[in-house]
Order: sequence, then C-alpha cells, then structure tokens
Amino acid sequence: MVSQPIKTLIMEDDPTVAELHRRFLLAIEGFSLVGKAKNGKEALSYLDCCQVDLVLADIYMPDCDGMEFLHLLRERREKVDVIMLTAAQEGEKIEEAMRLGVFDYLLKPFDFSRFKKTLLSFQRHLEEIENKQNVRSQEDIDRVFSSRAIAERSNPDSLPKGIQKNTVEKILSVFKENSKRYSSSELAEMCGLSRVTVQLYCKYLVESALLVEETCYQQAGRPVKKYFRVF
Repeated sequence: MVSQPIKTLIMEDDPTVAELHRRFLLAIEGFSLVGKAKNGKEALSYLDCCQVDLVLADIYMPDCDGMEFLHLLRERREKVDVIMLTAAQEGEKIEEAMRLGVFDYLLKPFDFSRFKKTLLSFQRHLEEIENKQNVRSQEDIDRVFSSRAIAERSNPDSLPKGIQKNTVEKILSVFKENSKRYSSSELAEMCGLSRVTVQLYCKYLVESALLVEETCYQQAGRPVKKYFRVF
C-alpha cells in the first residue's frame, strides 16, 4: 500500500451523487477525501491550496465542465490523476479524455464493485511508481504501465442469483426521467409484482447505487422507506 492515503477530490455538481461517491470512496482503505467541487473552477481552486492526488470528475456540469477542466489541468501541468465518473457516452468525449490522460472512465450508473476495482487498480499503479522510483529497467517500467486500469464496462447480465435482468429493467423503468419517491408497495402495484419481490430488488438496486433509499416520516404510523433514482 502507498505510504500515505491517496488524497481525493470529488468533482460533481449533483449533491446526492457527490454524497454517493463520497460513501463509496471512504469505504475503500487507503483513500481520503480532500473535498467536493461543483465544477472545474472550484476543483482548480482546491488544487491551488491543497494537495490532491486524484480527482473523480463528472463531465456534464455548468461553469467549466469536465472536459474543460482536463484541458486546464494539463495546461497547468498539474501532477494529479483523473478518473471520469460520467453519463457521457459520446465516442469523441471518451477519446478526448483518453488523449488527455485520464486513468479510467466509468459510465453512470456503476456499482460499488466496479468503482472499487478502478480505485484499487489506481492504488496499485501508485505503489508501482513509488516502489520503482530509482529503477529504470524495461521490466520495471512494463509493470508500472501494466498497472494502469483498462476501462472495461460492467456486464449488465452478470447479476446475483435470484435477480433477473428483465425485473430490474421493469422497476427502473418507473424512474425513467422521474425524480419522484416511491415506496415498495407503490412500485409493486405499478410493476405488477409482489411487495416482497420489490423489496428484494430494491435492496439490490440500492447496494448497486442504482437507487437511493430514503426514510420518510409521517404524521401518524410507522416511517416508510421510499426509493428514488439520482442518475
């Protein structure tokens, strides 16, 4: 493991998504959070006053988006790495991000296991660099470069036992272009499923960061868990 925690900045303009990324990050040993920035300008301000090793950056955001931030970062010759966490699927953006030296490119929505895989790969990459500071053989250099993450997408068909892809899609379709909160009873009625089945799937979707669970307190009766989508 690298000698010091990897100081990480989250660059995301949606507070709910930024909080999810914070929780994911702090669940992995060896990383610390420097702060959160709502756009590229705020991120550059952090770099002016704080040590930052890694930026987790979205692309779509106002007042200096992720691509503009990458260009400014390289112009300033900052010694900081970037992992893109974004919904941007345009080929030209992916190619441009690669040319600007991003370590990896994760498409939203992604689950914790995919996020963790990239972060641990980045951690191993820094370890190789730290361990080989004074060694310059080709073999050592090959190990450093091979430790870089290869951007591979999560396989949507790779689901836990008992979880069916079509049922996942049916539940998520309720939230398409919709930020409303729904209880498991409401989802069961809308999807034509049993409440127990919906509760099982909602648990999986929350663990995969595809839904967020929120406890809603009522004037009378027990609190109700409701679900919403942030991506």
